[in-house]
Amino acid sequence: MFINEIDKYIELQFTLVKSYLDEHKYSKKVKDTGSFIDYYQKIINQIDYSKILKNIKDDKNIVKIRNIIEKYILFYLLLNLCIKEDNLYDEDEKLFVEKLFNVSNSLPIIDSVAIGDLVEIYQSYYICLTLLKFLKEKKELTINETNKEIIELFNNIGIDTVQKYFDLKQNGLHNILLTLLVTKIYAKTDKIEIARINEENE
Repeated sequence: MFINEIDKYIELQFTLVKSYLDEHKYSKKVKDTGSFIDYYQKIINQIDYSKILKNIKDDKNIVKIRNIIEKYILFYLLLNLCIKEDNLYDEDEKLFVEKLFNVSNSLPIIDSVAIGDLVEIYQSYYICLTLLKFLKEKKELTINETNKEIIELFNNIGIDTVQKYFDLKQNGLHNILLTLLVTKIYAKTDKIEIARINEENE
């Protein structure tokens, strides 16, 4: 039960970050690290942990859960803003990686593993867009090593659902990032840690 609550809570935070981005436009560029961190910190300061953490007994586990939640907020925020900058300034993966290294100088949580995860999500996002374009043009999705995992994800979700919720005109950026972060990183790593904490807490 607790694990499902954390899952839902993390997904809720993605939605709240999107709302914050819509209401408080980020006017700087991500490479302006100081402004980015200030913006991120304002979002973090609004998180209410009181209900989700009230039954956790060990303070160390409370810190671990908070760190996990705040990591995914950071990941979502970085990807969201950087992809928007790609569209505005015709930027690419090389510049995305440079931005990650700039941020990592001030936020140690962006270590080599995190950078690898973020690059994978970034690449997967653009693979999603390519596949969505093929679907819109009624072209067959040809499986290769690059897109195999994403096509499998599409099939698991359902092609009709993918075309509806991944449409960039209908919150597609948000829905794609949420789906990729949860399925490609959280479910394979941090959800396991949450399960361990839950067992320890019982």
